[in-house]
Amino acid sequence: ILDSRYRFPVAAITVLFVWGKLIFYFRMFQSFAFLVRAIVQILSNVRAFLIILLIVLLGFANSFYFLFRPVSTTADFRSGFQPGTDFNTVDGSLMSTVSLMFGGFDYRLFLDAEENIKVISSILFALYMFVMAVILLNVVIAIANDSF
Repeated sequence: ILDSRYRFPVAAITVLFVWGKLIFYFRMFQSFAFLVRAIVQILSNVRAFLIILLIVLLGFANSFYFLFRPVSTTADFRSGFQPGTDFNTVDGSLMSTVSLMFGGFDYRLFLDAEENIKVISSILFALYMFVMAVILLNVVIAIANDSF
């Protein structure tokens, strides 16, 4: 029924849901019931926060992409131009911005940028790290704390 190209990606997603369902079966044990209820309550309270988080992530990913996108000219292709950044494609920019959120970054990327974007890229990086680490992290902690 399923094309062989999609068999393993669909299986990977299915296995993740099966393991997630296993957590709900732990509700019948007294020691796990409280934890499962707490997880469900926190996830239901965090929905609006996740939407705001997604908007912030998409906004910064888009900004970083516009700053670091490859400007392809004929001279660049003849000279073997290789964009040296993870932000040079839309999907790469999104994944790199998510990675930044969890602390996986190389700040030299922003310091070694071209002169015309070095200052603004460093400011955007600092602003992103401040917004994600200070503001949004405190909001999610407050939401989780309010759930109890």
